[in-house]
Amino acid sequence: MGEWRNLGDLNPKHGAFMVRDARIENGAFHADTIVVIPETDVGGSDRVFDIGMGSLFLARENWASALETSGGRLEGDVILRPGLNGQEDRLEPGTQEYLDELSYATRAYCGPEYESSTLTGIGIPTHYDAASKFPGEVVLYPGGTSLWSIMKSVTDGFDYKVNGQEIESSKPLDLDDGPYAGTPRDINSIADVAKIKGFKDLGLDAQGLPKVWRLEFTIPDDNDAPEVVHSAHEMDTYSHEGEDLIPNKITWIGPKEGDLCEAWDDHYLDTRQPKPSADESIPEMN
Repeated sequence: MGEWRNLGDLNPKHGAFMVRDARIENGAFHADTIVVIPETDVGGSDRVFDIGMGSLFLARENWASALETSGGRLEGDVILRPGLNGQEDRLEPGTQEYLDELSYATRAYCGPEYESSTLTGIGIPTHYDAASKFPGEVVLYPGGTSLWSIMKSVTDGFDYKVNGQEIESSKPLDLDDGPYAGTPRDINSIADVAKIKGFKDLGLDAQGLPKVWRLEFTIPDDNDAPEVVHSAHEMDTYSHEGEDLIPNKITWIGPKEGDLCEAWDDHYLDTRQPKPSADESIPEMN
């Protein structure tokens, strides 16, 4: 098989359009393709991407109509497209540019025929994300994972090189078992964070907050072992004979996973109101 060509944005997070083995057989255009559609295209989260793999096909009788959708036209077998200074570029059959133009036209005219499609996300959701738009379950990857790497993981035979370097596959987070189990598709508050197994297993306080801190208090005039309290609040106090004591030792006992620690930091004691629905407007701030 041939090499993958990137006909989309240099950054796949803005939308990737990969094409391989573009060719003309029996008068029709054929190619393999991988398309990445960011959820931001429909007003969704900038962490979520639909990665589809399939094929492009365009019968010869549809070339003229397809090229019109992408701004080109046919003159015999030559493709003409707008160029610089009002001139038209002439793309001759048999050239790479000719096949590239047919790739753009086919995608615009009839789209790929997908063999697989995977909804993927990078990092734990936050309340800063736009509400979900793409339906379905998300395969979640650790924060900071390269989208190129995810593309390699969820497609077959994607051997594209970025800046001459081989791409390594990435491993998704396990949302069925372990500390990430129960991670919601959308997170709007600390209560949603508390649903994640890594926090839920710690036990919740009366407010429904995970007890992520171990606090030790020294009792005045008492040589016994310090009083230990598990709390959701780092600077909680302990009442002793009418006096509120502050902890003399504070230890994080919450999840050690970086994405979960960030989820806690992002949402702890957040005072924001729930995100407005699509039918509600956001009030102006004076």
